[in-house]
Amino acid sequence: MKIGIAKGLLYYIYYPLWRTFFEKLGCEIIVSDDTNKNILDRGIKDFADDACLPLKLFRGHILELASKSDVIFVPRLVSVAKHEYICPKFCGLPEMIKNSIAHLPPIIDETLNMHKNGSMEEMRGFFMSVGRHITNDKSAISEAYSEAVKAQRGYDALLRSGFLPIDLLGDRQDKAFREIKSARDYSQAIGIIGHPYVIYDNYLSMGLIDKVRQAGYGVITPENVADDVIDEEADKLPKHMFYTFGKNIYASAMHMIRSKSVKGVIYMSAFGCGVDAFITELVQRRGRRLDNIPIMILNIDEHTGQAGVDTRVEAFLDMIKWRDQHEGDVPAYR
Repeated sequence: MKIGIAKGLLYYIYYPLWRTFFEKLGCEIIVSDDTNKNILDRGIKDFADDACLPLKLFRGHILELASKSDVIFVPRLVSVAKHEYICPKFCGLPEMIKNSIAHLPPIIDETLNMHKNGSMEEMRGFFMSVGRHITNDKSAISEAYSEAVKAQRGYDALLRSGFLPIDLLGDRQDKAFREIKSARDYSQAIGIIGHPYVIYDNYLSMGLIDKVRQAGYGVITPENVADDVIDEEADKLPKHMFYTFGKNIYASAMHMIRSKSVKGVIYMSAFGCGVDAFITELVQRRGRRLDNIPIMILNIDEHTGQAGVDTRVEAFLDMIKWRDQHEGDVPAYR
């Protein structure tokens, strides 16, 4: 059976988990191509106007998979942590896909909701339901799930060590340990924060991570920050933040600033994202109270131009270099 997995949304976070599970059940994994203009244009066409850019892009990836796959995996992700939620549009994602694309192959759209307990038993139940689309052998499904969890934990450990999802997935994975340096290998770093499906998609982010690295800086993202550090920073807020990735973005930014592990922070946000609408304000206001580390907000949509992003990123990095060279200078007249 050929299982289609779109290279969008939470692919950059959970792909090792999904891939290992399906492969252990004897499936062939079909992953959509890297994002390009054609995929984005097809995703935008005849789709809901109020959908954010990553959702439109995800639809484009599904369209590419439709003719290549026997089944497409589009899980209904409600919650991946106790007392927290994913963006509400993820809950209706399978219906948005089914009702906007004709002649799709069958879709595996089982629901993952860990809001009540946040336990691995809820995760296991989800995968047992997914596995029944492929086989009735419960022991095989259980074994595949156990192997998938091991693969995901190994992947998460590499992320915590300073590598990024784009280093470990796709064409770069063979080069990761030979040529690609982790954030710890640089003397200075820039924090790049945002939803994973924005900052790790080279087409959407216009190669932001590579641009910063080529300028001589390491890159630290929310996925490089340990879970206990995220929770510690988030607990300092007066109220519980119940959006998982919003919490990760905010708390990781505060940790970067408080620990002085970065020279500046770039927040890349997709226009129309409801979660980002208030997280950007929190990051700016609270970040500037902690320190005078520069923070830049980059809002992108389907009309964003490469030249505009390049100019702003280059100016931001030039400003940081200027501060390093001249911040301590004393004017001659005073």
